[in-house]
Amino acid sequence: MKILINRPVRYESRASRGFTLLELMVAISIFAVVSLLATGGMSSVLNIQKQSQDKLEELNHMQMFFEMFATEIKHFVIRPVRGEYGLELNAMSSETSDGLEGIEFTHQGRMIPGQTYTLQRVAYYVEDQKLYKKIWPVLDRAEDTRSRHQLILSHVKSFNMAYLIETQSMQFEWRESLDKTNIPLLRGIKLTINNNDNDIYRIFPVRI
Repeated sequence: MKILINRPVRYESRASRGFTLLELMVAISIFAVVSLLATGGMSSVLNIQKQSQDKLEELNHMQMFFEMFATEIKHFVIRPVRGEYGLELNAMSSETSDGLEGIEFTHQGRMIPGQTYTLQRVAYYVEDQKLYKKIWPVLDRAEDTRSRHQLILSHVKSFNMAYLIETQSMQFEWRESLDKTNIPLLRGIKLTINNNDNDIYRIFPVRI
């Protein structure tokens, strides 16, 4: 007669058995997809942040330019100058002496201690979608007088001026250009800039 002895049945938990190859491959695939989505999302966030930072810097440069231009127009003086070839240039012109569309004028510059304010001749113009400022070291130029150029703004498609002229007593008219006779009647300047396909304008009063 045989006596049967019941042996305890051993159960292996899932954790002790580990992962099968199929389960491991599925987990790796899911991890790869999640990582790819996370990387793409981070890249988009960084791109948006960079675009926002670039636009903020451009707005800051635009504001600085407006403040600088307002100060110079505020100190505009009727002082014609002599060009490189001896020709007289108006105190303000609706184009530069190089024939570029923009504005050129004379204004009071910095003050030298113990003396009066100096006068300075400047011009603003657009070339290759960039706004430049040109500064001459003297008012009346010689043939070898060299100007200094300064980059003001980028992505500028147009830079237009309109001039408010007092045609009669308390009657005003906007004009696209200036001549020698109506400079003393100038009362304001409207400046319009197309920057990044956005038209931005400001009106600057002129007191003569």
